Amino acid sequence: MKIIIVDDNADYRASLLRVLTSAGHTCMEAASWVDVGPLARQDPDLALVDATLPTMNGIELIGVIRRHWPKLDVILMMSEQTNDTLLQAKEAGAAGCVLKSDPYRVLNAVTALEESNRPPIGYA
Repeated sequence: MKIIIVDDNADYRASLLRVLTSAGHTCMEAASWVDVGPLARQDPDLALVDATLPTMNGIELIGVIRRHWPKLDVILMMSEQTNDTLLQAKEAGAAGCVLKSDPYRVLNAVTALEESNRPPIGYA
């Protein structure tokens, strides 16, 4: 899959990039919502979006992505899982949510989506 990683933490992006590319995925990095537009025009399959981005949070960014690139799947990455965030992500159009504490957990969510077993909202 061709994946955009949207996270303001450069160390986390690098760690997730290593895990995903070692599993055969092609990845592009975005530190904020501003970087997403040019990358989304390169026909990615998936955007992994951090819930707590500065300026525009992940839920808001999912809404923007759904409006401008409706075929682009989005998985929201969360530091902690709350029912409120899960509901907001679902309403915004996320394909799933995942706790981002372990990059391999994120890889499992990507694999589930890739195999057409959409990661459910709250996928851990």
